[in-house]
Amino acid sequence: MSKPFKTYDEQIEILSNRDLDINNPKYTKISLSQVNYYNLINGYKALFLDNTYSNEVEDAYKAGSSFEEIYSLHEMNLELKEVVFFFSTPF
Repeated sequence: MSKPFKTYDEQIEILSNRDLDINNPKYTKISLSQVNYYNLINGYKALFLDNTYSNEVEDAYKAGSSFEEIYSLHEMNLELKEVVFFFSTPF
């Protein structure tokens, strides 16, 4: 069963309710329109989660964690993949 699509504003609200800092909502909305929420958040959230939070239903982020940090990690990972691919393929 698939979940219904949530608007970018709803996605931002979910992240904010889980204590992820949204420093620039406009930037966050643009970023979410370009990168799939599931791939971005679920792919990189582990480093930012508060492990002392005991609710198994929802995640909570460490104090001071921001969307911009998660997105930056995603971008760095893409660049690293390009470099590795470039140097691992024959010319």
